Amino acid sequence: MRRRPVFLPTVAAIIMVMLTVSLGNWQLRRAHRSESEAEQYDTMAKEPPVNLPVTPVYAPDWQYRRVRVEGRFDARDQIYLDNISLDDKVGYDVLTPMVLSGSNMHVLVNRGFVESTGDRSHLPQAVPPHGIQVVTGIAAIPPKRFLLLSGSNVNGRVWENLVLKDYASQASFPLQPVVILQDNDTNDGLIRIWPRPDMGVAMHYGYFFQWYAMAAAIIIIYIGLYVRRYIKKG
Repeated sequence: MRRRPVFLPTVAAIIMVMLTVSLGNWQLRRAHRSESEAEQYDTMAKEPPVNLPVTPVYAPDWQYRRVRVEGRFDARDQIYLDNISLDDKVGYDVLTPMVLSGSNMHVLVNRGFVESTGDRSHLPQAVPPHGIQVVTGIAAIPPKRFLLLSGSNVNGRVWENLVLKDYASQASFPLQPVVILQDNDTNDGLIRIWPRPDMGVAMHYGYFFQWYAMAAAIIIIYIGLYVRRYIKKG
């Protein structure tokens, strides 16, 4: 009967420790990056708004910046982001494109929350204000909130996920690659409460400790099963 080489357990333990430590270090780097993004958000949120250009912008350069835009809302292409809850109420976020003054460039504005009517076949009224409007808010790149369980993301004006490239492909106008989370009042009755984005710092630190704990466990098991055996033989 062939025996398993005695060095294989040692090699396997070394590989597993290196792998788990590497994964732990990766999660630690992600935690540090998330902390940096959180600091960036807190800093930019306190700065005065800057005018969003009418020419296309590079979205990452504008992430979390406070911006100011002026133009007219276009209710024809308004959409409702589904499955939003606020203070135990269920409803939608209302997103309306605004054509920026002096151009054909549009930007999608998240105007705020509106409660559901209770009948999904009848959307709540969320008529945007008429005429030239000034909007201030935080520029953001919409995150993916969840995976789609069905093949469709859109049901009429209701969207399960906001994917800007999908919206832009359906629109007949140029669109900036960011959404403005409106924070000024335009007397439209919508509720605008924007929680600080969850950067996932705690989650990444949690995974970091798990991977390092696994590496420590492998070392302890190796010592217990093999090193002690050789000590007894000696």
